[in-house]
Amino acid sequence: MNIFYAPVVNGSECILDEKESGHCIRVLRLKTGSSVKVTDGRGSIYEAVITDPDPRKCSLKITEIIEDFERRNYRLHIAISPLKNNERFEWFIEKSVELGIDEITPLICANSERLNVKKERVNNLIISAMKQSLK
Repeated sequence: MNIFYAPVVNGSECILDEKESGHCIRVLRLKTGSSVKVTDGRGSIYEAVITDPDPRKCSLKITEIIEDFERRNYRLHIAISPLKNNERFEWFIEKSVELGIDEITPLICANSERLNVKKERVNNLIISAMKQSLK
């Protein structure tokens, strides 16, 4: 079963953004009535059925809600300075999400070799790792 990311789930229905909708409809070729899973990135997983297979705005009907999926009674927070080698920093972000780190803070210090972080790139990595590992 496929899992998609939708930051906003309204009651019993949900609409995927253009990127997720394109992957769902054009790449995977899912049709009306196909079952999928959706996560909101806050610990809930929803089982859903495709109601409108639009590749720009796919509509889903929620059939089951799993609240607090694998929720722990503690939170893990890690701070890391951006590394000189950007690939290693991205690898670290990906693996920390897969391990279940709840919050990652980029830390700019006096001796940091890289003074900026591409937020959009890091968010895409986090979403991808979250969908892959269900964390």
